[in-house]
Amino acid sequence: MIDNTMFWSAIDNLAAAHWISCSHMARISGIDATALNKSKRTGTGGRRYWMSVGTLVKILDATHTEWAEFAKYFPQNSK
Repeated sequence: MIDNTMFWSAIDNLAAAHWISCSHMARISGIDATALNKSKRTGTGGRRYWMSVGTLVKILDATHTEWAEFAKYFPQNSK
């Protein structure tokens, strides 16, 4: 099961694999440069933020990453 922490780790890992920051990845994806900041990953009251599929598609397109390839950026479950 994918949780919020795993998802955001995959986003961070994708950016690192392309040798760019999350804010640069956001800019080249055509979204707000601050959209992927760690401070924006939780909302009011600690509610965890999940990006839309449309935003994820923009990121994958901008980094030339296939859906199946994106899966390798998720942290491995140690259980």
